[in-house]
Amino acid sequence: MTDMPLILERHGVVFERHVHRHDGLDLVVWIVRPPGPGPFPLLVQNHGSGIGMGADGTPTGDPSRPTIDPDNPAWARSAAGGVLSLFPEGRGYGGSAGPDPLAVVRRGTRATFEMLLGRAGDANAAADWACARPDVDGARCVITGGSHGGVVSLLAAAQRPYGGVIAQATGAAYGHMEASIRPIANAAARITAPVLFQHLRTDTLVFPEGARHIFEWSSRFRPAQRWRDYPGEPGIEGHHTFAPANWRQLLPDYLAALRAGFAATPTAPEVPPEQWTTLDFLLPGPLPPGAAGWCGRFGADGPDAMVVLDSGRLVYAWKDADSRGYAEAAIGHRGDALAAEPWPGVSLLLEPLPGNAFRITYEAGRQRATARLDPVTP
Repeated sequence: MTDMPLILERHGVVFERHVHRHDGLDLVVWIVRPPGPGPFPLLVQNHGSGIGMGADGTPTGDPSRPTIDPDNPAWARSAAGGVLSLFPEGRGYGGSAGPDPLAVVRRGTRATFEMLLGRAGDANAAADWACARPDVDGARCVITGGSHGGVVSLLAAAQRPYGGVIAQATGAAYGHMEASIRPIANAAARITAPVLFQHLRTDTLVFPEGARHIFEWSSRFRPAQRWRDYPGEPGIEGHHTFAPANWRQLLPDYLAALRAGFAATPTAPEVPPEQWTTLDFLLPGPLPPGAAGWCGRFGADGPDAMVVLDSGRLVYAWKDADSRGYAEAAIGHRGDALAAEPWPGVSLLLEPLPGNAFRITYEAGRQRATARLDPVTP
């Protein structure tokens, strides 16, 4: 650690704020621990994006705010049961150096994944430091996180031994988008420690299907991985896992996974026998038999695009090497062309071509791209 820590006693526990240097960045880490000498088991907790979506689809939020508030008694519960909790502030978050996470997310899925991969390395470096402390039992170490933090936890455990992993509401983007699902699933398949995936079915921000697809791939090779979903509560957003009504549903499985992880010997990641190499299009469930589809590619390197037309509804699906997603929109008309707005600020224009084909024009702000779409069976 590179500075004198801030140490506070609040609500019967001890809060510590440290700054350490990793990968050329000065990064903040918080520790919340019980009083006394320990040694305590270590719980590494990775925060989410802290980013919301405005009405126009633009990411919003203030990532500069600290994750931890020592004056809030809720944070003292992080040390319940004699656990020392380590909270790394992600790059650009809560006083840590690094690019503005809002700007990174606005650059797209690849930039976001690189940020999360960097956060995973930072979390492991912080865990190594914490495990060397005399008040930490480094042989009892679990990593957990929600949303972006769930991704960070999987990526971290793919690089370093842990006794257990808990990934909640896991996903790298909002909406019907499985951002960087291929590298995340391949990372999860490296984890030999038990992994618990938790997701509320009422999550309308990061839909459960993406995390489920990660689990379905990785659990083919790692039978210790488990999937649990929960009904949620009507009127309460399921992505907000710490809302009391939601947390009550998650808590029993969460505590059981913690106990098992602290009792287990940390195991090193291993390369799985197979990699997920090719993505199919992500579509909204089974489409009607009469639905018509067209497919093509924007430029030599993609992304690939599919359009499905069904009774006044347009489904626009896209995929590249690592990510995929879709959106639905009502169909409008501009002369003999079809028009749609699948996301706020994104417009599609489909102009008919000979051979039952379309020329698609995609516009989002200053970005504009065209491609030829030929008929396919969706």
